[in-house]
Amino acid sequence: MNDILKRKIDEVILILEEKMPADVQREIVEASQDDLCLWHFTLGVWIRNHLLPVGGDLFNLFLHCGYDHKDDMSDVIMTALHDELSRCIKLR
Repeated sequence: MNDILKRKIDEVILILEEKMPADVQREIVEASQDDLCLWHFTLGVWIRNHLLPVGGDLFNLFLHCGYDHKDDMSDVIMTALHDELSRCIKLR
């Protein structure tokens, strides 16, 4: 993953953290990486519909980095969100 995509994902995580209620953030932190698939049809759909419009900057950046499917793109974002939320909880 290139540095530009990493920075964009960091920006997206900030957006998600602002919009997401604390109890949902807690659920994500408490889930294992393997359990993130449970949010595929909820958070994943929101990410795909609102943050990854076809032809959008983030969508095109993912394509440039070799991600061909929105499902894979949203999975990368959800995994990064899980990691960031988990890191923040440990720092508290």
